[in-house]
Amino acid sequence: VYAGEIISTVTGLSDIARDVCLMHHEKLDGTGYPRGLTAEQMPTHGRMSCIVDIYDALTADRCYKKGMSSAEAFKILLSLTPFHLDRDLVYKFINCIGVYPVGALVELSDGRVGIVWTSNAAEPLKPEVKCFYSRKYKRFVDVSYVDVKHSKVTIERAIAPSGLEVDPTPFFDV
Repeated sequence: VYAGEIISTVTGLSDIARDVCLMHHEKLDGTGYPRGLTAEQMPTHGRMSCIVDIYDALTADRCYKKGMSSAEAFKILLSLTPFHLDRDLVYKFINCIGVYPVGALVELSDGRVGIVWTSNAAEPLKPEVKCFYSRKYKRFVDVSYVDVKHSKVTIERAIAPSGLEVDPTPFFDV
């Protein structure tokens, strides 16, 4: 409500930007806020803003909680369809982000842990991974790049940064 008052005085803001500011907490069944809009009252960009907001809230580290992996967040987004979120838009969002988005942490079938370094549009389950740690041997390993598309290893699971026993931060550098 207060945001609506504040942005009403902002010049140069498009109607779509205003809607995103005001609709990202609305739900298709009318249980959201601030206006309790229903699906019929929400434009596509309003519906999209809800999905993006929830995904960000789930995956980002906050002072009060650690972020979860994209895969875990996708499951929650899907569980909120069709009453709170638009099912088709959730699937399109997952498609755009990718099952293993660039920057996600993953564990390979051989126990190595790495960062998804480049995506693979043709085969989204087989990106290139920058490996730096072994859960099998509980130690850092020489950095190597594994193209899962051309490798015998597979991705076992996505890992939330809080679920990894070491700090991956230094390995995000090029």
